[in-house]
Amino acid sequence: MYHIFILHAPRLVQDGWRDFVHPEGPRVYYHPEKVSTHSEVDNLKCSCTIQKIFTDADMRRGKIDSQTLLTKVDALKARAIDIAGVSARMNEETETVLEVDVGSGNTIESCGYYFVDHTTRMIFWAHMYDCQPDGEVLLNVKAAKRPSHISR
Repeated sequence: MYHIFILHAPRLVQDGWRDFVHPEGPRVYYHPEKVSTHSEVDNLKCSCTIQKIFTDADMRRGKIDSQTLLTKVDALKARAIDIAGVSARMNEETETVLEVDVGSGNTIESCGYYFVDHTTRMIFWAHMYDCQPDGEVLLNVKAAKRPSHISR
């Protein structure tokens, strides 16, 4: 059984973000409700929204700019909505996990991601991703043990 420990220092974390300690030790940041920053994304006709965002990137004040990261999530959402097979998998419970590479001055150098659907126990992407059965994803995502858990 895992226990998540929420840290009670909200003034240190940027607006909209919460932090907690994952049962395996690292600090994780969580954005429970994604409010789009672009009206063209909001106007897309789709029954899904990306509401839950997780990252291990430092979302405390003075670190990575939250607005910049959320803008990247908007672009990702727009791409996902444009692909029928991806948008069909997305629902109100879909979570987005971001893996951010930070450069000097807390700039975002690159941002990897995957979507999580806990109902079907599947991770998926909006981009083509060649996932090998014994590759990095299956080693780093502990619940993904079979290629059927991974899809595009």
